Amino acid sequence: MRSIAGAGNTLSAAGGLNDLILRRELPVEERVRRCLDNMRQARDLSLSSGIKVIFAPQPFLPQKPVKSGLEALLQVQSYRPVDELVKAYADLRRGLQVLCMPGRVFYMDCSGVFDSERRTVFSDMWHFSDVGHALLGSYMANKLDPILYTGRDEKTG
Repeated sequence: MRSIAGAGNTLSAAGGLNDLILRRELPVEERVRRCLDNMRQARDLSLSSGIKVIFAPQPFLPQKPVKSGLEALLQVQSYRPVDELVKAYADLRRGLQVLCMPGRVFYMDCSGVFDSERRTVFSDMWHFSDVGHALLGSYMANKLDPILYTGRDEKTG
């Protein structure tokens, strides 16, 4: 999913899974490159208007260590080979970290937010239930507080 949401003078850009899963006719490395190009453009446009940017890769089903029966089925049915997607998502997250700038562009890795959740949270490879949204919202609220009020995060200082 690539979504961009603004609040005041902060932009949150959550990139990746649609860019990586769709357009299968392109090599996965090209899909990662294109996604990062889009995120770089969003970053630069936002910064030119004095808007802080937060890259927040979303929860990622394949890395969830204990999947419910439904989640295991969803993963098998959604994307093959899953190892290709796992590598691509790791490359995307590394690329987003490179785009960060202290005090201006932040990184909030949400990909593992559901890792300890034993209930079914995912409804397909990249969407999740109301329970998942509540968990993600709580996680992001705790991480956003220092970024919004001090201009710091744990990655960029």
